[in-house]
Order: sequence, then structure tokens, then C-alpha cells
Amino acid sequence: MPWVVARTLPRQERAAEERVRRQDHDTYLPILRNANGSEEALFRGYLFVQVVHRWRHLQNTKGILHVVSFGDAPALLHHSIIRALREREVDGCIELPKASRTSRFHRGQKVRITSGPFEGELALYEGMDSLERERVLLNVFGRKTPISVDTGSLSEVA
Repeated sequence: MPWVVARTLPRQERAAEERVRRQDHDTYLPILRNANGSEEALFRGYLFVQVVHRWRHLQNTKGILHVVSFGDAPALLHHSIIRALREREVDGCIELPKASRTSRFHRGQKVRITSGPFEGELALYEGMDSLERERVLLNVFGRKTPISVDTGSLSEVA
């Protein structure tokens, strides 16, 4: 059976999950255990829901903003994606590997993005995120917007 992705209200993933489960749907909310032992949703603001035929009613569930869709049909996830996430769990949480490196950049440094959809753009370096990706602030429509890029996708600006 396919899975759909439901967008939840901010920090309401667990409450939304409970309400969806009461509607007889299987759910999956991958939880991340950070290096300091705290727990949070791996994909903040998202919940995976297994559906058979019905999905539109999920959008009327308290805590759910909408089901991610393309036009009139929900975006479907194959069960292998959920299985792969579950295989990474230890005691009910996904544990990321400890940071194995530090960045060669420092916070506030001007950098250039060298690959990906923002290739060539200038940004300000923010640090490493919890997935060991480089986090930068990119100027989008006059606002500094945080994005993460693959490690090695930045260069120094002279």
C-alpha cells in the first residue's frame, strides 16, 4: 500500500499523528535523536500516512495543513522508502553519525555555491546542519533564506 506525505502544523507532528491513527491509518513519524540526546521529528512539519483508497479527509484532520500532492493526486511514496528509514532506527529513533569533520568556513563568511540549483550564487556561511550538510543564508527576493547544500558545494569568495 502506498504512503502519502501530510504537512502538519509547526511542532504538531505527534498530535497530528495520533489523530490520523484514530482514523485507522498506519502512520510513520521518524524521530531523530540528536547528539545531545534530545528528540525531534526528522522531517519537521511532515508525517507519513499509509492509505488504501481515501486520503482527502486527511486534509480536514486537526493538525494537518494538507497532503502533498501534484494537482488532483497525492504524491505517493513507495513502502521501500519507509522501510529504509525504519532500518536506521535504534531504540525507536534515527541516530545520525557523530560529526566527522568541521568545515573550512567560519560563520558569516561569504561563500559561492558551486553546484546544485543555486550554482554561482553568493551566500553567507552559517555552519553545519544536523545532517552534516553546509548551511548558508541565500538572498532570495531581498530576504536571507537558510538553505543546506552538500558538503563540497561551496568555495571561498576572494
